[in-house]
Amino acid sequence: MPLITFDESLYRITGRPENKEEIGFDVYENYLSNIIELIETTYKNRFLLNAIKNTENMKQNTSISPDYLKRFLFLGWNTECLVRINDVRSDIELLRVNNQWKPIQVYYSIYSLCEASNYSLTLQKLESHSKCLRQMSEYFAKTSFRPWSCSFKGYSGNKRIPSTILPINFSQGINIPNSLKRQGITSEEALACCLKAEHNHRINDYKPKKGQTLKYLYDPKNTSLLHFLYRLRIKSNYKDVGVFLANAPDEKIASFSKNLTSICSYTNALNEIIIARKIGKTSMLKIMNEFIKKHQNTTPIEKRLKIYNSSLAQ
Repeated sequence: MPLITFDESLYRITGRPENKEEIGFDVYENYLSNIIELIETTYKNRFLLNAIKNTENMKQNTSISPDYLKRFLFLGWNTECLVRINDVRSDIELLRVNNQWKPIQVYYSIYSLCEASNYSLTLQKLESHSKCLRQMSEYFAKTSFRPWSCSFKGYSGNKRIPSTILPINFSQGINIPNSLKRQGITSEEALACCLKAEHNHRINDYKPKKGQTLKYLYDPKNTSLLHFLYRLRIKSNYKDVGVFLANAPDEKIASFSKNLTSICSYTNALNEIIIARKIGKTSMLKIMNEFIKKHQNTTPIEKRLKIYNSSLAQ
């Protein structure tokens, strides 16, 4: 085994995390890898076409304000383009440092498009992280768009009152493994582990005031992938910065970065298709073209625009 320097760690050399921060990074990297695996095995390179087909019965709403939509779409798209800037670099140290900031960028990009998507569905101008995540999680739970439709609901209970926490839109009898298990589990099981843990975090974060629901009876409702991404944003921005700077193996550092980018693109594309259905293809393509003309390095937006142009009905 080579000598360990200040720039190395046992985790980087052996792939086995040793301390709390390394374990945290390894768990999050594993969650992200399995989420992408679930998407890719579910849709088999036909994600956009599947989303287009499964939204074809949505009805347009002529009351939607394009200017309000553009505000959030432009914010989200601009941030998505920033997310990708360092993806093309081969410098693993740059990726490692960038991984501390990337969950923040990815979350804000997705949140912005979720605000636009929710407005197109409900005409509600929420401009609230908690309300937007709650409403979009409830919306996705009624759809077939995995993994966004998957969630957990229920309260934790106590010694006298049984827990009601249940998986939503997972396979019947889904096994929920330990977060440290790496062998013999499916991508769906890893997602279940991730979302159940996040549901428990949301319950633990709840601080009831006088007259409010007791903590063990508090149900935060659908805990979805959106809430997990919000958790990553909070941890990387405030609470656990060191987790995202862990001196991990090169392939895990690159995987964390790449999979966050992919989740951002998939989620934004799903919201774009929903919005296009509500405002019409012509209006949506007009907004996308306007963004592309005003900005540089808009490759992901341009690629999706071409597919919408050829595959979305008017």
